[in-house]
Amino acid sequence: MLELPATRPKKEWIPFIVNLRFVALLQTLSGADRIVSVYHMLDALPATTSVPTASTPSPISEQRNLVTQEHAEFETTCFYITAIGEDGSEQRKHSDLFLGSIVESAVQPFSLKVVRADAIDKLGMITPQVIEYILRSRIVIADLSFHNPNVFYELALRHATRMPIVQIIRFGDKLPFERSPDAHHRH
Repeated sequence: MLELPATRPKKEWIPFIVNLRFVALLQTLSGADRIVSVYHMLDALPATTSVPTASTPSPISEQRNLVTQEHAEFETTCFYITAIGEDGSEQRKHSDLFLGSIVESAVQPFSLKVVRADAIDKLGMITPQVIEYILRSRIVIADLSFHNPNVFYELALRHATRMPIVQIIRFGDKLPFERSPDAHHRH
């Protein structure tokens, strides 16, 4: 069994352990649970993931319907990572505005369906369903506005896959870290 530091309550580690196991970073090796490196996990993945695609993409107006995991078509999905916030909050208004005015418009020419975490069938903490969208979607757009810790956690998971990511941030927000000058788009 994985030994946890005694300074933190065990209940704080459970989501971390569940997420590690879900993304295959916690593996049983020689009879004990071990955290493996991302590179070890990536080396063990197949070269490509074949996922059936839809014969016809759905119109943008229908994309905000609830998406069940059984009906997810990751090859035609753009997952939108953002601070969602409560109904009526500044974060929700911003997220809805960016989703409707920028993100959906940007991916429409590519026949991609945008999915945001609140459109997935099971909500709560960062769930296995959200992680699956992060890991398997054709592209991820991450909105770094509001410096939300969940957004950065989800962005880190996506970076580990070495798959396409577009990072955006609202004009006036300071970047919490620097990458190349053209790695972020301010709106």
